[in-house]
Amino acid sequence: MLQDATLTERPAEAKRSIEIHRFNDAKSQVEAGLNRYSTPQSVNDTMAGLAAVGLREGFTSRCLYRSPDPDGFLLMHGWFKSNTIIPPHSHDTDCLYYVISGAISMGDQTLGSGDVLFVPANAVYSFFMGPEGAQFLEFRDVSDFDTNIRPGAPSFWDRMKGVVEANRENWRTETPPRSV
Repeated sequence: MLQDATLTERPAEAKRSIEIHRFNDAKSQVEAGLNRYSTPQSVNDTMAGLAAVGLREGFTSRCLYRSPDPDGFLLMHGWFKSNTIIPPHSHDTDCLYYVISGAISMGDQTLGSGDVLFVPANAVYSFFMGPEGAQFLEFRDVSDFDTNIRPGAPSFWDRMKGVVEANRENWRTETPPRSV
């Protein structure tokens, strides 16, 4: 039961005003300045080689909201097209993924529409998109974070290059999977 004092207390003043952010106005991850990496140079060179054969055509990543406070929230939207591979990497902060549509495979688990994946800070993880690709929201409790792509076996990078080369033409015309 509520006590009388609770009903008469004044709410605390809001620190900031209510904001609305439109999807169509969202900046890319690079435009938003969210490209801090502590990746070894050998991996940077490998990623540059993958970019040269079409890796960037396989995904889009947009910053939907970024707090001006370093300890504020960050919300990203990712659309990774069919069969995309995310290499083993980690971040210096926790992350929560919400799958909007499509499928993400991680080990022997497949996440679909409505599923959530929590990744703690500094955990190394990788995942693969299904044949429809996947759209997801990525929530963080800080407005800036580091990405560290890990060196992998040469066979992994060869496989990833093969996936990029095999899918690049399809990625150019692919549309997002149907949302729920």
